[in-house]
Amino acid sequence: MKAIAVDRNIIRDAWAGRISGCQLGKPVELLSIAGGKDSLIAYLKKANAMPLRDYVPLIKNTFVDTFGRQSCKGFLHRSEPDDDITYSVIPSLSPTVMASEKFTTYAYYGQVWATIDNGPSVV
Repeated sequence: MKAIAVDRNIIRDAWAGRISGCQLGKPVELLSIAGGKDSLIAYLKKANAMPLRDYVPLIKNTFVDTFGRQSCKGFLHRSEPDDDITYSVIPSLSPTVMASEKFTTYAYYGQVWATIDNGPSVV
């Protein structure tokens, strides 16, 4: 296998973009899932944020206030947990072990270990 040079700046910047995109998308995803496209558009219009060019503004006493406040403009203090971030990290953390004459990859999802050859098993 040939070694390749890795530019750490490119990796860091790509990861920052992934995190930023997930945080920008969290309120959008919440509104879309809860009420569909019309709900999202109505919220953004009410927030005077159409077209969306920044993080989603918070409107108090709304669904987003209850479930997505920490991903709204002015309330970001850290990256909120997100399934897309988790699924990006899991493959890099999964230990590979030798089983018989083949490798089996174990990935931890919540309380379940999934293996390629055995399927999920509760921990």
